[in-house]
Amino acid sequence: MPKLSLKVDLKEPIDPDKLRIEKAYPDKELYAVDFPLDSTPDCIWERCFERESKLAVLNLQRRVAVIGDSLRLIAPLDEVNKNMIEGIKKLVNATNRCVEEYNKEMKRKEEVESSKRKQEEEGIRRVRESLKEK
Repeated sequence: MPKLSLKVDLKEPIDPDKLRIEKAYPDKELYAVDFPLDSTPDCIWERCFERESKLAVLNLQRRVAVIGDSLRLIAPLDEVNKNMIEGIKKLVNATNRCVEEYNKEMKRKEEVESSKRKQEEEGIRRVRESLKEK
C-alpha cells in the first residue's frame, strides 16, 4: 500500500502571547512569526502546502514556509494581523484538502493494482489447473 499522508492543523487556539516572534534579518525590518502546528508535516503535506501557497489568492504578501512543526511567516510587524492569521488558516485547510485528494488517488491506485494482482493470480491458477488435467 502506498504511503498516505496525514492532515496537519494549526494548534488552536492561537495564543499571541506564546507565538515566537523574532527579527528575521539583522539589516531588514522583517520578522519571523512562528505558528505552531499540531504535528510535524510529512513530505506529501509539505508538497501540497507549497502548491497551495503558490495558488493561494489569500493576499499573503509575505512568504509562509514549513519549518519543522511550525509555519513561519516572514513579514514586517505592521502586516501581522488577524486577517493574516485567517489567510494562513485557509492555506492550511486548502493543504489538507490537497492531502485528502492525494490519499484518495493513492487508494484508487492501490485498488487498481490489487485488482490486477488478483486477475494475474486467477490466470496462473487456471493455467495450473489446465496443466493438471492433461
